[in-house]
Amino acid sequence: MKRYLSIVIGILFIFFTYGCTNSDEVADELIEYHNSDWVTFKKMNDDMLGPFEAEFTILAMGKDVEGTKVLIEEEILPAQSVLVDYLERRNLEHKEVQELNQLMIEIERKTYKGLEKLATMIEEMDRQELEESSDILMEHEYELHKMLDDFHNEREELMGKYDVRWIEEYEEYGERINKMERKEDD
Repeated sequence: MKRYLSIVIGILFIFFTYGCTNSDEVADELIEYHNSDWVTFKKMNDDMLGPFEAEFTILAMGKDVEGTKVLIEEEILPAQSVLVDYLERRNLEHKEVQELNQLMIEIERKTYKGLEKLATMIEEMDRQELEESSDILMEHEYELHKMLDDFHNEREELMGKYDVRWIEEYEEYGERINKMERKEDD
């Protein structure tokens, strides 16, 4: 009987130890993913697409249909492709962090496809048809916002599950960056 009890206690100890270790590993990977991969992705996004935001708005608002199409095809889509490639190259070990990254990949792919569709619509439709088709673009934008909300909610859920919290840091030029760290034990 003592031997049986010792075996059961030993097995429970192994499972408990593995569970804590695995939980720590997932938390560490989540923190590393956000503080390194996500921050890099966000900076790439800002650097590569940020400069085109104002130009895109000016062209679209000025109804320069051809200029908008050229900007999308020659500047925005190639940059969007680089962003998708960056996320796809992340080598993540834990399923939960992989799934979080996959959500962002799907968002970026959907953004790419939406921009591609917009360029095609510009090419195939006249100005009146484009204006009448704005509901299609609004629906696409709504879906992207919902997907992004899902990403943020999933990230927050993982942070709660693995006792991770937000901290604010400032880059050398003063820009605030939200990073993650483990919650301190009380």
